[in-house]
Amino acid sequence: MQIKNLELQNDLFLAPMAGFTDPAFRMLCKKQDVALTFTEMISVNALSRNNNATLKLLYSFADEKPIAVQLFGSKLEHFIKAIENLKVYEKENNKRFDVIDINFGCPASKIIKQGSGSALLQRPEKIKQIVETVVSVAERPVFCKIRSGISKDKINAVEIAKACENAGASLITVHARTQKQGYSGKADWSVIKQVKDNVNIPVCANGDITSYDDYIKIKEQTNADYFMIGRAALSNIFIFKEILNKKKLKYSITKNVIGTNTIGITKEMKIDALIDYIDFSQKCNINFNQVKVHAQHFLKGLANSTKIRNKLSRIEDINGILKIIKEL
Repeated sequence: MQIKNLELQNDLFLAPMAGFTDPAFRMLCKKQDVALTFTEMISVNALSRNNNATLKLLYSFADEKPIAVQLFGSKLEHFIKAIENLKVYEKENNKRFDVIDINFGCPASKIIKQGSGSALLQRPEKIKQIVETVVSVAERPVFCKIRSGISKDKINAVEIAKACENAGASLITVHARTQKQGYSGKADWSVIKQVKDNVNIPVCANGDITSYDDYIKIKEQTNADYFMIGRAALSNIFIFKEILNKKKLKYSITKNVIGTNTIGITKEMKIDALIDYIDFSQKCNINFNQVKVHAQHFLKGLANSTKIRNKLSRIEDINGILKIIKEL
C-alpha cells in the first residue's frame, strides 16, 4: 500500500494519544506489525521556539519506521518555523519523519482555547491556509486528522476534508465523533462514509475499533482505505496482530489453503509485553508515572487485576513494577 513515496505494509495505524503513545509504546505496536505510528501531539508554537520538553517528544527509535510527527497550532508563521526547526532536528539526529500530520480534531479544552485542534473545524478557510502552508514546506506527505464536526447539529467533515484535499493533503483521518462528544458516546461511521464518497485521496477511519469484528464492520460500512486504533490498543497491545492474523486466516480459507492461527492472549504474553515496554522506556527516559499508567493498562484483564492495579498505583519506581511482575 503506497501514498506518494510512502510504503505501508498494511492498513492499520496507531492513533496519536497525548501521554500514551511514547516511543516505548509505539515500538511495542511496531512489534505487532502496525503500519504507521504517530508521535504525541506537538505544539508548533513550542517547536518554533525549540522548547526542550517539546524536542523530547520528537524522540523515536531507529527501527520505528515509518513514523509521522503530529503537529497542532493555528498560526501560519509557527507552522513554518516549527517545520524549519524539525528539519534541523532531523539533520542533527540523522533521522527523518515520513509524514507530517496536522491535528484538527483534538477536543481538549486547553487546545480549543488556543484556537487550535477541533476549534479550527469552524474555520474551513483557515484550515485550508494551514494545510497549503505546511504542504509548501513539508517535503513529505501531509496528513490531516479531523472530527465529524463541532456538534451533532454542526457536522461539516465533508467540507473540511475537501478543504484539506484541495490544499494538497495526502490523506484524511476522520474520528467519527464531534468535538462536543470528546471520547464519549458512539462514533458515527456514516460520516466517514460521506467523506470517503466525496474526496479522491485516501481516508483513514477512526473511532470504536476494538476488535477484528469492528474492523470488518467499519471497513464494509465506510469503504475507508486505512484504519486507526487508539484506546483499544492500550489494554490490548495485540489487537493489531489479531486483526492481521484473522485477515490472513480469512484469506487462506477463501483460497482453500492452510491459514495463520489467531492469537490466544495469555497472561505470559501480557507480562512479556510489559517487560518489553519497561525495557524500551528505560532506553528513552520516559517519566515513571507514564510507565506506571501503561503497566496498569497492560495487566488489565488478568485474574485479580483490580488488586494488581491497586498495588501498581502505590509503587514509586521501576523495581516496584518488576517485583509485581515476579510475583505474577
